[in-house]
Amino acid sequence: MLLAVEQWIGKGRDLRIYDPHIRLRRIYGANLSFLLNAAPHIEKLLADSLESLLSWCDCVVVAQKPDAETRQRIASSGQAHRRSGWGAHGGPAWPPRT
Repeated sequence: MLLAVEQWIGKGRDLRIYDPHIRLRRIYGANLSFLLNAAPHIEKLLADSLESLLSWCDCVVVAQKPDAETRQRIASSGQAHRRSGWGAHGGPAWPPRT
């Protein structure tokens, strides 16, 4: 996913990342070094909460299968445009499968 983020930034996209599992204050050692080398500006991109991300964005890309509550929060935000439900990868199936 970091490669996609870097490519979108390189194309001039303004983006934010929300991942409840990434808290920079809790990452250290080799993991922190890897993250900062792969995306040195990661701290500027991280949204504090799903709500802050959803209120900021025009589009949501889901990289991991969300739990039912998170799916509902995304759907309720008006930012989700599901075409045929959640795909095998956990994100909205896009384009629709036939």
